[in-house]
Amino acid sequence: MKSIVIITSNYAPETNAAAQRITAVAEAMAAAGWRVRVVTPLPHYPQYEIYAGYDGRSPLISEENGVEVVRIRPWIVPRTSLPARLLAETAFDALALRHVLSCPADLFVASSPYMLNALVGLLASRLRRKPFLWDLRDLTWLYTRATGKRTFGLEALMDGLMRGVAARADGLTTVTQGILDYFVTKPALASVFPNGVSDEWLARLLEVPPPRPASRPKVVYAGLLGMNQGLSTLVEAAALLPEADFVIAGDGPERAALAELARARGARNVELTGYLSRHELLGLYAQADVFVAHLRRHQVYEWAQPTKVWEYMAAGRPVIYAGEGEMARIVSENDIGVIVPPPRTRSGSRRRPGSSSPRRSR
Repeated sequence: MKSIVIITSNYAPETNAAAQRITAVAEAMAAAGWRVRVVTPLPHYPQYEIYAGYDGRSPLISEENGVEVVRIRPWIVPRTSLPARLLAETAFDALALRHVLSCPADLFVASSPYMLNALVGLLASRLRRKPFLWDLRDLTWLYTRATGKRTFGLEALMDGLMRGVAARADGLTTVTQGILDYFVTKPALASVFPNGVSDEWLARLLEVPPPRPASRPKVVYAGLLGMNQGLSTLVEAAALLPEADFVIAGDGPERAALAELARARGARNVELTGYLSRHELLGLYAQADVFVAHLRRHQVYEWAQPTKVWEYMAAGRPVIYAGEGEMARIVSENDIGVIVPPPRTRSGSRRRPGSSSPRRSR
């Protein structure tokens, strides 16, 4: 029996795009007859609190749908600090390496958004002389600078390190063409596997009934409340449109700041629901008249495709997309909504991220 070891920052029961994607891959490999081990933190995303029922011993080892899952307690730090994130990821990866190496794998896979997972996967593959695949979802090391925060030179250091990993990997998969093109030097086995909606979730979304006429239109954002989204702009818009209701569903590091901004602006028409289950999310989608998706203005976000937009499409509502690049073209070309200028960073930078400006390959 062939064996695969996957080190990933997100896994079920987390429900974000990264967790859904890698969980589906692991379970499909197990169903195909592979021995699969997943090494991951205890579930804590996006609330950044360990889920109830998982706050016991670490590592927590279990078998789930044919997959051996090794869960390690993470060090939870502020997500807006690149130095703190690197320290937390280093701590996790140092503990994870033993569990990655102790399984006689035929293939090692590292899945982001943890940046240093890729180093563990590459190191393990070289020590065991087996192939390494990097499943890259985000250029995470560039996001702190893209939101206008200082990185103290760590961005350039991590950029060089991550480019080196991509060049030395045996395989590289990304979720957008822009992210793939970012790496000028990459392995011959490199492909784009875009985000989307699973068959099961698509079937449920297609059952969402059409909107009913209402006295007050309802505008819905559902997703991560993070620095990359720039959702303060949505709260400011709500304060100018008291005749409409705005629902911001989800959790993340910016939730408290958004609630405070709504209070300061007197935007009583803004509701922050917190994290919603899928059943609750379907109920919210049925009430929506229009969906909103947000990403800040920066080159790195032009290469993103927020997974929630695909859900919005399936739910059959028009979309307001505050962003540029790949997803803006998809929304515009398929006539499913309107494009508006994205929120700016503090610097308003449009410079290509990274320490240099290499040629983009096609």
